[in-house]
Amino acid sequence: MPYNFLFNCFVLLHILPNQAECASRDVLRELHKTLMAGYEPSLRPVNDTSKPVIVGYRFTPTISVLNEIEQHLQLRGMVALTWCDPQLTWQPENYEGINKTKLPLSSGSGEGLLWQPELVLNESIAPGPRSFQPETTSITLEYTGQVYWYTLANFESFCRISVRYYPFDEQICYLTFTTWLYQTGEQQFEKITDLIDQNAYKKYALKHGLWSLDIELVEVGANSYDCASCEGEEQSYIHYVLKLKRGQRSLHFMALILPCLVMSAMTTLALCLPRTPDPKAAAFSLSCILTLFVFLSFLFNKLPSTGQPVIGGYVVWLLVEGVVISSYVAISSRFAAKDQENPEWMRTVKWFLLGVKICSTFVYMTIFIVLIMIVR
Repeated sequence: MPYNFLFNCFVLLHILPNQAECASRDVLRELHKTLMAGYEPSLRPVNDTSKPVIVGYRFTPTISVLNEIEQHLQLRGMVALTWCDPQLTWQPENYEGINKTKLPLSSGSGEGLLWQPELVLNESIAPGPRSFQPETTSITLEYTGQVYWYTLANFESFCRISVRYYPFDEQICYLTFTTWLYQTGEQQFEKITDLIDQNAYKKYALKHGLWSLDIELVEVGANSYDCASCEGEEQSYIHYVLKLKRGQRSLHFMALILPCLVMSAMTTLALCLPRTPDPKAAAFSLSCILTLFVFLSFLFNKLPSTGQPVIGGYVVWLLVEGVVISSYVAISSRFAAKDQENPEWMRTVKWFLLGVKICSTFVYMTIFIVLIMIVR
């Protein structure tokens, strides 16, 4: 896949530029055999079991899919994990100066060969049993026992979507990575910032066509849960706050707001047409109403039912105006068919409708301009 190819290029160019000097295959095989001899992957990599394993974590996400109706967010990005394993140390001078190597985390059958931290996404909606499914299962190991694991991963999470200010909206999504297997005395997360060059990664990451993503906040903490069997226990977590900003605003203006303004002008034109005995003016205003109904159904089919967008209220208001204006035009045509002048109250209603039309257009245009200025 293109994304995997770009990821490999990124890792080779920016993450692993300093590899160990070439050593003989036999020496490297002997090193791996020595490291794996007697290794037990089910045991935490600590010499003192009363101390936790400190796991550095960083996730650099990009948006794959944001389903606004289902409120599902699919993310794909690079995950960096690092921890120290004192069982995997060696003296470089004993192995032709090798100071780092690569080892598999698991065998081809899926059996674990090395200890790896547990990582669970609390907001996950993934159908499988595991929310974290890495695509790379090889780690880079330094002679000091420091482990570096870089991998691509896909996450599916719930993200509450508010469409109040659609199409100028911004969404806030939360990701909480934690562990359910280990307590804070066994595994703790810490955020890392120096293993991934953010600017370099953006050169290779695929961009979403509609949404842009920024990481607003990354914080580390511990949670305790109210249950009889876990009293006094806490799990470490690392919390991400993502800010999603809808792009292509000029396109949304052309596709959503401009048609509303055109329909508003057309209904105003129907009100200002000279009265005639034939029903052409009434038919014209009815056509505007039908167009607004179609546009309203198109708009709400694209949005979740989590809020009423301002633009939806504007379209509903245009429908109400269109119905009232169509009724006025029909009554006026009725008087014209009888060759009678409109009564005084009809003329008063006409000027009242024109005033309401101008005021409502001004109010909604002000709202749209303010929204554009706020979220720019």
